[in-house]
Amino acid sequence: MVNPTVTHPHEAKSVVERMKDDANRIEYETDSRGRKIDVRKLTALDMFDLSLLMGQNAQNAAAMNQALVAFSVTDIDGITTGGRFSSTVELRACIQRLDFPGFQAATKALERFDPPAAETEEAIKN
Repeated sequence: MVNPTVTHPHEAKSVVERMKDDANRIEYETDSRGRKIDVRKLTALDMFDLSLLMGQNAQNAAAMNQALVAFSVTDIDGITTGGRFSSTVELRACIQRLDFPGFQAATKALERFDPPAAETEEAIKN
């Protein structure tokens, strides 16, 4: 009889494979208005593109944080946002559609990509 080998999911995949999985992964959360908000994890290139799109406003932390969340949104209640905006007009339209309830839901969904360090440490212990 052959003994089965048990591997941790991360051990079975290379770093590049895990990065690809994250790049294709979508998380979602339902906001207080009942809308399903889909988000994706931003890449380094996304961050670069967003900083170029924001121009001088990239130095405004509040504006940049809102733009980062909106840039990660791929879908609002079944309507595709595109996620990669080419103009501030498109970005502003997404921010307007999200409003505060959508931002709260998107932020909650984004947290699942990178759990807080305390949660990660607890998972390692178990």
